[in-house]
Amino acid sequence: RYTTGYVLTMATTQQHEGSGTKQSDTEQMKSPEPEEVTSDERKAEDVSMKSAETSENGSKPAVSGELRAETKLFLDMCHKYLDCREKMDEKYRQVDEFNTIAEFQVKTDSNGIQADSDDLLAFKPEYQQQSPEGTPVKFLSELYSAADLAMPVYQNLINNLVEQVRKDCGDEEDSISVQFSLKKDADHDQQNTGPGRSLLDAVKIQFAPLKGRDRAQIKADDDYSTRKPGPGISWLFDIVRGSIKFSSAQQISACLKIMNEDPAFHVVKAKNRFANPTLTGYRDFNLCVQIEVPEHNGFKHICEVQIHHKAIKAFSEELNSHEYYEYFRKFFAGSTDSLKERLDDLKLIAGGGALDDSMLNELLERSVDEQRLERLGMLFENQLCEYGWALTVYSKLLDMRLQIYGEEHHLVASLYDNIANVLLLQGKLDMAMTVHEQVLSIKKKILGEEHSSTAKTMHNIALVQYKQGKLTESMSMYENSLAITKKTLGEEHIYVADIFVGMAMILEIEKKLKQAMKLYESSLKIYQTTLGDSHPKVAVTYNNMATVLMKQRRRDRALDLFRLSLEIEKKTLGEEHASLATSYDNIASVLEEKGKLDEAMENYQLSLSIRKKTIGEIHTSTGKTYNNMAYLLERQGKRDEAMVAYQKAMVIFKDTLGEDHYYVETVKENIAHLERKGKGFWSLWRT
Repeated sequence: RYTTGYVLTMATTQQHEGSGTKQSDTEQMKSPEPEEVTSDERKAEDVSMKSAETSENGSKPAVSGELRAETKLFLDMCHKYLDCREKMDEKYRQVDEFNTIAEFQVKTDSNGIQADSDDLLAFKPEYQQQSPEGTPVKFLSELYSAADLAMPVYQNLINNLVEQVRKDCGDEEDSISVQFSLKKDADHDQQNTGPGRSLLDAVKIQFAPLKGRDRAQIKADDDYSTRKPGPGISWLFDIVRGSIKFSSAQQISACLKIMNEDPAFHVVKAKNRFANPTLTGYRDFNLCVQIEVPEHNGFKHICEVQIHHKAIKAFSEELNSHEYYEYFRKFFAGSTDSLKERLDDLKLIAGGGALDDSMLNELLERSVDEQRLERLGMLFENQLCEYGWALTVYSKLLDMRLQIYGEEHHLVASLYDNIANVLLLQGKLDMAMTVHEQVLSIKKKILGEEHSSTAKTMHNIALVQYKQGKLTESMSMYENSLAITKKTLGEEHIYVADIFVGMAMILEIEKKLKQAMKLYESSLKIYQTTLGDSHPKVAVTYNNMATVLMKQRRRDRALDLFRLSLEIEKKTLGEEHASLATSYDNIASVLEEKGKLDEAMENYQLSLSIRKKTIGEIHTSTGKTYNNMAYLLERQGKRDEAMVAYQKAMVIFKDTLGEDHYYVETVKENIAHLERKGKGFWSLWRT
């Protein structure tokens, strides 16, 4: 039997690497003894992907007929989102009839944090977050230590601000509410008893559950890793933050006037989202203020202040607008200046539900700026899984960037990453490797060899080498990536866990099962600590551990972990996500080994149904499921049905992999055995 699975990989996408994932299932197969259970593949999946798998040519849905599940979901979300946006705009017109808040000008004391330089990555060092000793923070733990000390000072400042607004406006005590939060460990809540606690009843202060540190680290890596001076973690301004909800436009204006005049509020950045609303039409003020912590050497810390209108906040929650924000977040990332253009793009795509080349051409003709093209590429890649269209958009953007910046620029390297990841999703390994190697060369020149972003590209190369069967080269590249990642990001970073998974799957192929299991367990510990127990990466790791248990003949424990993985994926990814197909295959495989053939067939059928909807009929993974089903049908004595399934697998493998691939040879042997009524058929068993 052959077993396959997925590999959990590090994300490298646009916006300085990091907002999405890009790997499809690997294709390393070999010929074990008939009864040996092996695993040469793992799960490459992350929540931002609608489908980790696609056809080899990035198959496009027909203009007419049944649309793919991803396309249906996208069009449905488009229509709901546009309706939400219209209602939010109307609500603002009701609460601020004269547009008072939108027109308010907040004084920014920093005059911008970007340095006066031709280097777009250069920023003013005086606005890096400081340690209690007054030096720029280097690690996440150092940043949180400073945040703990700054929180009481910040609370006192905000409470005094609220009391002054209440006096100036003559409002009732319950007309304003304040909420403080501190991003911290995911599994702990903090009831802060610092300054301001005495005002709890008067201003209805609520202490929010604390957020996990993993989001802070990911944001630093994704958005700020290329800033100078570094590290990226020193540019996080929202660890300490407060939320003030006012009942009227008059209160908000009074608050902003006080902040303009009070020297205690050194405003570093300000976003007036009443003037430029978010993608869902939500409106608020978002300010970053630098405060001094006098009891600890007077070090400075930058905190975030969010100013909301109660009626708008409540209406947004009623419409569940956050759901649409999360779904379209990447498409709308960046400046709000071009929001109207992006809305127009969505309206065109959602217009009639007909997604075709003429629609793509119309989008490209009116998309002449970089950000717009990049968002369109990410939209096709992540939401619609239209990889051919994504490459078309990225190619146009690449030509534009090469003309503007030249080859050795971080934006060019970032775009090459996107292109390589799409090629990988299409199964074009050699082309993906060529592009990744180009990215590595650029990053070494502009960032240096020991940079976290350089390590990410090494990880991507290691994955492609693994998929090409170059296991020695892959392990060496993983080890290089691991050393740099530990040095730059620390021992407990999620990227360290990702690398452990890649190394473990190689050890598993080499039959070093105890070493592989140890690395899987280490990765699981990091994922659970940073991401929580119900994250897709935790599900993936359970899957990986179960494949090792299968090789160790510990089938009952393996089945438990496969089912646990499936339940997490259902909860986090939905019932028809491509990742679930692999889990159903895994469960079917174990049930088949236990002799529960009818239950096994039910799970294979569920897998096949999902694969046809998400990646289509002509895909190697669909072919593997057909082959598995054929083997099981033969065991059930349904020889004619088994032959049909084997032949379907044969057609798919020839079409996607070529006549000489060993998958094709394996199915030929299966068919030959079936024709001779022999035993010991080999199967491409997915785990």
